[in-house]
Amino acid sequence: KLLAWHYDRLHPFGDLDEVQQQQQEKKKLKSVVVKAGIESCSPFDKECLQGTAIFPCASDCAHAINCIPSIYDDMSLVSSSITRDCENVMYTVDLNKDLNFIVSAAAWSSSTATNQHDGNGDGNGDGNSGENDLLSLPGEYCNVAFVNENSPLVMRLKQMHGIESNTNIGDELIQFIKTSEDILDTSGSSSSRNIKDKYLLKHGFWTLLPISVDQSMDGNGNENENEHYIQSILPKLSPTKFFSSNTKYVFYRDSNIHIKNVKKLLHILQTQPNNKGIAATTTMMTGASSHAKKYFHSISSSHQDKTYNAIRIALGERILYDTHYIDTSWIVHSLSSTNAHSLRCDIFAEVIQWQVLDDSFATDFILSMNDFWSFTIKQWKNSRNLWWRLNDSYATQSEESPMKQKDENGVDTDADTDIDINVGRWMAIPSIEKNEFVRILPSTAAGVHV
Repeated sequence: KLLAWHYDRLHPFGDLDEVQQQQQEKKKLKSVVVKAGIESCSPFDKECLQGTAIFPCASDCAHAINCIPSIYDDMSLVSSSITRDCENVMYTVDLNKDLNFIVSAAAWSSSTATNQHDGNGDGNGDGNSGENDLLSLPGEYCNVAFVNENSPLVMRLKQMHGIESNTNIGDELIQFIKTSEDILDTSGSSSSRNIKDKYLLKHGFWTLLPISVDQSMDGNGNENENEHYIQSILPKLSPTKFFSSNTKYVFYRDSNIHIKNVKKLLHILQTQPNNKGIAATTTMMTGASSHAKKYFHSISSSHQDKTYNAIRIALGERILYDTHYIDTSWIVHSLSSTNAHSLRCDIFAEVIQWQVLDDSFATDFILSMNDFWSFTIKQWKNSRNLWWRLNDSYATQSEESPMKQKDENGVDTDADTDIDINVGRWMAIPSIEKNEFVRILPSTAAGVHV
């Protein structure tokens, strides 16, 4: 039991790949220890779990043996299959049963001369002309929207495509994937072509993936409101299993969010705190709220905030704190970073454990604690070079950035995607092999707005 306790805290989010690749003898010993720990507990036995969060099975934070089924368990197979050719993916989640259209899709359609639509953003335009290149990511299936199967939007598109209203599109796609057939088969397979053309519905630049949502999880103030919220943010905070192993970055946005220039966000990802000779990467990027007022969605949120503030007061100036709060209506994740994975799981665990209806407080606090430990470790090593906290902790663009290029006349080649070098804040993630950071950027500076 003692070994199991330590093992569960060493691997709070299940096994890492390198642990799974241990020698067979060590695996046998490990299995004995693991079975005496968290994996032996019921997901609902709080005394046995001792404060450990149990994640939905579709989350990359979940233990394989001890997890809770979710509405995405099968649909994640579809989304990972159709994004196999996407280096970057943009996605949104809107499980509202009354969803009529996605605002960004309507804006995309209205600016596309070749897109035939009905005024609600529906259509089959290719999204690759003029201004629309800036509104979405390239690739036929690299912009994905998880929506309610029974929403008016899906029902309307079913009718447009000659699909019976009682046909469950999600089930049809899942069944096809489970037959081991390639849904994006380019060899001319008639079954693949029929499924792709008929059931991969388009709404503006979005590819819709309908989810069957239990009516009791409508999120309208009933006892299942927290469960509904956890399901809705699962892809947002735990995206790895939802996309192809070839995908490097994923861009989450709320369904009502406009991104003026996606190319600009890609450009910003290449920046780092300004310090010559020290390489760093941006493993996560999110917004800073434009207001300083807090909104509590429940009593639990208030308790959560008071607890976090007590910890901040105890740590004093060693922890970064701003009167403007995190805006998680858009987030960019790196899927290749193990440290970023642990960061996301820490945030998701806080939301689950506090049973709140807002992830911004948890995100703000966990980012601050990661930066605190990076700061503390530097101090333990007698290093005063806390270079990411220079200039009052605000970001500067690295002169070594590969995207910062000039033409023969000394003019920035990407001037249209540039950003003020004094905008934003860097938060460090404790890392050994390389310097990794989260960038907190005012949404207006990133070209993001409602």
